Amino acid sequence: MAKIDLALLGEVYVAFKRGDEDEEIEFDCDAETIDAAEPLPLSDNPFLCTSARLKILWDDLHAERARKARDNAKPAVNNATIGAKGKGKSS
Repeated sequence: MAKIDLALLGEVYVAFKRGDEDEEIEFDCDAETIDAAEPLPLSDNPFLCTSARLKILWDDLHAERARKARDNAKPAVNNATIGAKGKGKSS
């Protein structure tokens, strides 16, 4: 009976990471002659690394998400300064 273990999850992770890479394959090339991609370092695979390294990867992931959130955040709009030259009743 097949089971899901860390080794299998590590292989799936590598396949997904490989899918993120841009790879151009010419249609007229021989698929058997394509060089195998360099293996990903085990230290960057969250399923196969040490628990100490996993904490570092986890912290890096959260730092990257926080940076992206800051970069994508829209600046607050101060309505008091925008539209100060509105059409109004002149005295």
